[in-house]
Amino acid sequence: MLRFIALFLGLASLAFGATPNLTQDEAQARSRQISAVDYKLYFEFTAGSSQYSGRTQVSFDLRARPRSLFLDFQGDSLKSVVINGRDMPQAAIRDFRVQLAPEMLKPGRNRVILEYENRFDTNGSGLHRFVDPADHKAYFFSHFEPFRANRLFPCFDQPDLKASFELTVMAPRDWQIVSNTLATITRAGERSRHVFKRSPRFSTYLFALVGGPFAVFEDARAKLPSRVFTTQSMARYADVENIFTVTRQGMDFYEAYFGIPYPFKKYDQIMVPHFNAGAMENVAAVVVNEDAYLFREKPQPSSLNRRANTLLHEMAHMWFGDLVTMRWWNDLWLNESFATYMSYLAQVQATADKKAWQNFSSRMKVWAYWQDQLPTTHPIETPVADTLSTFDNFDGITYGKGASVLKQLAFFVGEDSFRKGVSAYLKHHAWKNAERRDFIRAIARSSGKDLQAWTRLWLQTSGINTLEVDYDTNAEGIITRFELVQGRGNGDGVLRPHRLQIAFYSQGVPGKRVTAAIRGERSRIGTLEGLPAPDFIFPNQGDHAYAKVYLDERSLAWARAHLEQLPGDIRVNVWNTLWFMVRDGRLSPAAYMDILLDKLPRETDASLVKSFRWKLDTLFSQYLSEEEWRSSARRLHETAWQQLLSLRPGSDLQAAWFEHLLRAAETTGAAQRLHDLLDGRVVVPGLELSQDRRWQILVRLAGLGAEDIENLLSREAQRDPGERGSRQLFAAQAARPDPGSKARIWKRLLEDEDLPLTHVRAALEVFYQRSSLALTRPWAKRYFQELPKVVSKRDPLFARRFIRFAYPRLYLDQDVLDATDQLLREKAGEPGFLRRLLLEARDSLARAMRIRKDAGAGGVSGGPV
Repeated sequence: MLRFIALFLGLASLAFGATPNLTQDEAQARSRQISAVDYKLYFEFTAGSSQYSGRTQVSFDLRARPRSLFLDFQGDSLKSVVINGRDMPQAAIRDFRVQLAPEMLKPGRNRVILEYENRFDTNGSGLHRFVDPADHKAYFFSHFEPFRANRLFPCFDQPDLKASFELTVMAPRDWQIVSNTLATITRAGERSRHVFKRSPRFSTYLFALVGGPFAVFEDARAKLPSRVFTTQSMARYADVENIFTVTRQGMDFYEAYFGIPYPFKKYDQIMVPHFNAGAMENVAAVVVNEDAYLFREKPQPSSLNRRANTLLHEMAHMWFGDLVTMRWWNDLWLNESFATYMSYLAQVQATADKKAWQNFSSRMKVWAYWQDQLPTTHPIETPVADTLSTFDNFDGITYGKGASVLKQLAFFVGEDSFRKGVSAYLKHHAWKNAERRDFIRAIARSSGKDLQAWTRLWLQTSGINTLEVDYDTNAEGIITRFELVQGRGNGDGVLRPHRLQIAFYSQGVPGKRVTAAIRGERSRIGTLEGLPAPDFIFPNQGDHAYAKVYLDERSLAWARAHLEQLPGDIRVNVWNTLWFMVRDGRLSPAAYMDILLDKLPRETDASLVKSFRWKLDTLFSQYLSEEEWRSSARRLHETAWQQLLSLRPGSDLQAAWFEHLLRAAETTGAAQRLHDLLDGRVVVPGLELSQDRRWQILVRLAGLGAEDIENLLSREAQRDPGERGSRQLFAAQAARPDPGSKARIWKRLLEDEDLPLTHVRAALEVFYQRSSLALTRPWAKRYFQELPKVVSKRDPLFARRFIRFAYPRLYLDQDVLDATDQLLREKAGEPGFLRRLLLEARDSLARAMRIRKDAGAGGVSGGPV
């Protein structure tokens, strides 16, 4: 057993002491002091420079002369501060704040002018600058949620101090500058001056500033200025007609649904690399992750639908989040859950994707179910003491469970009552801040229902209930008793109210369907008694309930034999049930793989086939024994190959199976097949070997230790010198089963603070390979050795990724659990996310060990850590 005690002594005191922060108490005190905030911002940017200069004028009303008042500012160099026309002596940035001299302030209107210089950021937040390696052109974009607007300019950086913004930017002549309003541009020589119209009032974290020589596309059919921006090197891949179509569809739908015209004067969507999330809902200037949503091959319907969902999510925020904004970060869950719910509703009702709720079940709800069963499960609504804690609970419960519960609420009160309540809420609080109670109160008024108990049970308690049917039949097969049983589940173990539908199927054909409202442990459903027992009963038709649904024995047996006869939305939920059974020890991983290999090739929905990505990764990396893993990988690879050859060329299904072909490539024969595909010696009709797919093959070949991998990677890097190629090359080097390559990647991860976080995640996701665990054993040990320095020295954005993705989760060994437990016992919970992420990693590892043990398997090969 390894002993890391000495390494962890004193860790309890480690924290991000040099991290900017604002507490809720401080924010509340400040909002009682000031109001009517207005900013005038001026920035100068120079081509090729890693710095910029700024001037901020902030005007505000004071209720009385304060004892203390500060502006948040994470700037680098403060040159001067002028308060009400007088120079403030000894102006300085202390603890990321500029304390304003109280004696220079006055009741009523005040004006503070600050001049400063800053460096660009390189971690995907603040004002992030990047140079595209394809053409060496430089760009920047902002990302300020929750507390980084004050990295760009001094401000009162809290959501309930909404302000107007007047912006002027001086920049190189060929640059595009994008912000929240439209600009008037004048050019003189090699410089241009961009003067943006004064904005309506919104929160500082929603301010946007984007610049560089972007390619610009405008929608001539839009009823207001609607543009898409891409880097020059990616402009040829911008399928803007599809993006514009979805944008128009979403705009029309939301205006009708909310009963409120789009509240801003234009709508821009800017595609950039290095973005740490899917997208960000800056007012009228949405920044979108280029890596995820610009496709370098002909996009398939499932990919377009996934992008449409993200675009519609951000657009929903223009009303719910931007027009009406949470007062503090404890209501961030409502912001994100509502936009998630609305994006799927908009897809179904306004676009061609009528199966969007099916994708919600296979993606969002699966994420929520997983998150909600971890030891760190928490209520949907949780306190947020400070800005540093904002993202501690930014997870599958915030997005997936919250959206699922809102979907249940809409079904619970009636969808028309829900819509009317939402509209009333937005109209009443427009241009202001609101809280969850305001939202629930509006829904309660529109529906005439008392939602106090509902709120307490659904929003303020943790855990997930179980649902299953319990019924008796007589000798003729007629149901004599039918009950729906609700289990207390994990977490707080409460029983909750559900409104749901129960459906009967015989030979795959829908039969009787009833709507039921349940509250307690057992609910009698008398309308189903006296009916013949069907082949299959599903107690959550339409997926309105948020619960782990278990099938009765008869239904489960029928589904395992005839799954393909059921409708797509039911198939998704049957697969979810089978996965619950694996995780709960009711079904062995090998048995699940047998079902998958039998049924998945018969699946006709490409999105559903793709949705197995995470489950297969978990099975292959943790749940299956060594022998089962190799056998299952070989069988899946051959199945995927046959699917590629037999499916319609160029189809969405063919593309989905290509991903599984790569995932299951573990043998020398599989490696040779991938090599032949890459070199064109083997051609699959209809399968476009795009640049991104070529990199996918190369990363897999690198992980398999292909003999000529260095030459292959060098050749491909020359072929694809851009930002995406750079990231994929870095990932491929991380995947190689070579000690030298591992050491170089590890060193750069820990020492290069300018390394984009997108590169960090891409490398760590493939750093450990099950086929070479003995090789990476030293780095598994080093993870625990390096963690104290990462926590104390690096910023939280990097630390979160390192804790999560560098954790040696493939080593199903007690030593890893012991090392994790030692760290937890030393109370290394500062900041809070460290303890949380370690607890979650430990739980996943311990669960995998239990599953492997229950299935009669041993530990992994490669020896102890």
